[in-house]
This record gives sequence, C-alpha cells and structure tokens, in this order.
Amino acid sequence: YGDEGVPAKPAEVEQLPEDLVAQDSLGSVMAVLGDVKFEARKDFVTVFCNVLKKEKGGRNITVDYIVSHSALLDLLVDGLD
Repeated sequence: YGDEGVPAKPAEVEQLPEDLVAQDSLGSVMAVLGDVKFEARKDFVTVFCNVLKKEKGGRNITVDYIVSHSALLDLLVDGLD
C-alpha cells in the first residue's frame, strides 16, 4: 500500500527492487531496524522477502546487491535479533 492506504500499482511494485538498490534504501532501513517496533519489523520482513523474489532480465538485483554489500547481512541479523 502506498500513501493514504491506496494499493500500490503493479508497475510500482515491480520497480521497488531497483529503487531500493539505486537509492541504497535497503541499507538505510536495515540500519535502524532494531530501533523500530516489532510489528514494523514484521512488515519489513514481508516486504523484504517479496523484494528478494523479484527478478528482472533473469537476474535478482536485490540478491546481487546484498551479495556485493555483505555488511547488509550483519545489519539484517542485528535488526531482527
């Protein structure tokens, strides 16, 4: 869902992994994950799992990004602890 509870458009959902990688937003969210409430962390995990599954051109850009930025795994584990 986007602003004001309006469902996101399919094109916006498809673009999300690219935007997260291009803007380095994934790392920013993971860095503060441990500071947010439990319910918000559960929402993040749902979005994160869906972003991990998205492929474009036979590649999974989110997984490629995480592999090339190994510190993100540490942030994720710390945030979910």
